[in-house]
Amino acid sequence: MSSRSAGRRAAVLGHPVAHSLSPVLHRAAYAALGLDDWRYDAVDVTEGALPAFVAGLDEARGGAPLSNALFGVRARVVTGAMPATQARSFVSGLLIGAEFVAALAGAGVDLVCIGSATLRDRYTRAARHFGVALAGLEPEHVYCAALARFIDRISA
Repeated sequence: MSSRSAGRRAAVLGHPVAHSLSPVLHRAAYAALGLDDWRYDAVDVTEGALPAFVAGLDEARGGAPLSNALFGVRARVVTGAMPATQARSFVSGLLIGAEFVAALAGAGVDLVCIGSATLRDRYTRAARHFGVALAGLEPEHVYCAALARFIDRISA
């Protein structure tokens, strides 16, 4: 594991999402920064999957260890208590919810989501669900601002 990071997982969520260059850009940035244990994926999620997503948020809010909750999802699918088609959205809510639970454990945390409109919508829903404010930024604007700052630094 890299000494500069604690291992993170990020994703662009949307439908369709296979065309997104976001994973390519993020993975290249992570590699350049030596963040070898960071991941960035593209996850296809439709609007109809939101009830399962919200159920995952609620599960995360319950505070059970994440590994237990993930095994619980598997058990629900295997026993037929949860349709397999809902599992991905439920796990998405569970993981995002776990991020919120961890972030909210720190005092005075400002939450910011950098991602596609679909991703920001999903995180905004989660933020409302947890009763917190969330700033949303367009990834292209952030990328351009970071690139401009980088160019300024190497030009100086």
